[in-house]
Amino acid sequence: MTMISPQDAIERALKAATCDDCVVIAEESSSANLRWARNSLTTNGISASRRLTVIAIIRDGAQARAGAVSRAGVSREQIPDLVAEAEKSAAEGSPAEDTQPLVAPAGGGAGRPGPAWDDPPGRTDDLSHALALAGAPSLAAAAGIAHIGAAGSPR
Repeated sequence: MTMISPQDAIERALKAATCDDCVVIAEESSSANLRWARNSLTTNGISASRRLTVIAIIRDGAQARAGAVSRAGVSREQIPDLVAEAEKSAAEGSPAEDTQPLVAPAGGGAGRPGPAWDDPPGRTDDLSHALALAGAPSLAAAAGIAHIGAAGSPR
């Protein structure tokens, strides 16, 4: 099985998609396991897993149908099949009752690329300001949405 980066898996899935909208989520986790008996290490090991989820959305006017498929251990060669399965699920599904458009990338609309994978994270000033306007400053604080100024204090 050929391992590829999560970013590459997402890009390949998005390129393989033929549906109107597509959301791809890559989840990666790892753990270390140690087994002890009478103060001696008997077994150890490291495990890693990767899961790729594809959500395909097919739009027909004001209606939309969605299909989602999630798999662990997907290889580069299996990505187009995973996308096709999600698109088939969407095509065979019932229209969603709560259809909404996807959020457009910041600074652009449909068809305009968002930030690149390796761009530094964007500022959250807009989000903390929006939460404060909505009367939820405690939510902003709970989510850790504050910027540290030059003197080391939140702005």
